[in-house]
Amino acid sequence: MKRRGMNRLACRGLLLIGALSWAALGDETFDRLMTAGNYADAVKYAESNIPVATRDADIWAKLGIAYEKQNLSEKAMACYMVSLRSGKNYDAYLGAARLYNNLKQPEAALDLAKKAMEIKMTGEASWEFARASIELGKPAEAKAALEQVVKSDPSNTVANRELGQIYYKEGNYADALPLLKTLMRTQGSPETAVMIAACFRSQNQFDSAIAYLKIASQDATVARGSAGLELARI
Repeated sequence: MKRRGMNRLACRGLLLIGALSWAALGDETFDRLMTAGNYADAVKYAESNIPVATRDADIWAKLGIAYEKQNLSEKAMACYMVSLRSGKNYDAYLGAARLYNNLKQPEAALDLAKKAMEIKMTGEASWEFARASIELGKPAEAKAALEQVVKSDPSNTVANRELGQIYYKEGNYADALPLLKTLMRTQGSPETAVMIAACFRSQNQFDSAIAYLKIASQDATVARGSAGLELARI
């Protein structure tokens, strides 16, 4: 009887080891699909090969990303929330903050983005924090976060625009100028050209100011308004 009992325990042990080994293998395959951007296949693979009971915070967060990449926001949010119930996870905090910002719920987004930043200070987390801060009318908090975004991702057009405008409104033309010029190169507009001209004018670089005002004046509405006025002043 004892031998039979020991045999049963041994069999169960082998089955458990096999299941854990399969789960580990499944995680590797799942990660490869995620890295390759095969998000639909990654979800299907997880449904078939990674039992719910074996999924940790990291797996749930990655499933959230996979669903979000397929524009399945509700499923993505559910996965992020399950991930956070399993433990602190940067990707889950960031993903949930991003979705709450998209849903125009900045209070929730701000808190989640802050928690993501506490785990890992990145441009992505700072950007979600900045988005929420801007929506909530908190320019000081937005400014600090946007500075982090621009530092880590100088090509972020929206961050350049928002931070450049904050500096401009503060009268900090020296710091506003390079950001607005970057914005002008990637997403030029007459309004941006007028602001750049004002920055150059504050530094007595009148030739550069005139050049940008002429660009702005190509828009008839701007030509009759701020651009025309600035040209007349110069």
